[in-house]
Amino acid sequence: MFMMYGRNSLNDEIYRRMNREIMDLTLEPGLAVSVQKLADAYGVGRTPVREAVIRLQKKGLVEIYPQSKTLISRISMKRTHQERFLRKALELAVVEPFLQNRDEMVIHKMESILAVRHDASSPDYYNELFSDDNKFHGVIFETVNESLSWNTINDVVSHYNRF
Repeated sequence: MFMMYGRNSLNDEIYRRMNREIMDLTLEPGLAVSVQKLADAYGVGRTPVREAVIRLQKKGLVEIYPQSKTLISRISMKRTHQERFLRKALELAVVEPFLQNRDEMVIHKMESILAVRHDASSPDYYNELFSDDNKFHGVIFETVNESLSWNTINDVVSHYNRF
């Protein structure tokens, strides 16, 4: 059960939890979900789950069929390709400014992220590796004051990241 206070905090927490469970495939692509069953599982009312489902639909992670069903979106290879193109284009755009603006503190920060190495072949560490990779790339965008671009990538590349 969640001990968060305030409507927005609880809504945000349920959204983050559902998003994480979709991204790490705990909620598998194609799975039919029920707002009521999720609310029961999370120990919350229907409203925060319903709000999260609506937000996740906007990211392409949930498909809502009114009066019928709600599904965790299957991974679209067409969308995955488009999301990869977007991420690559934005990452390439920040390489030169990053090289011009990096300093010893930034390099140290990146090295410390890389120092936390896990066994990449172990599924137990996949989420940590993925998180570390995103932190590493986030430092690059942060260094060149392109947080909007980095946030856009993270908001848009949901199918690519699941793939």
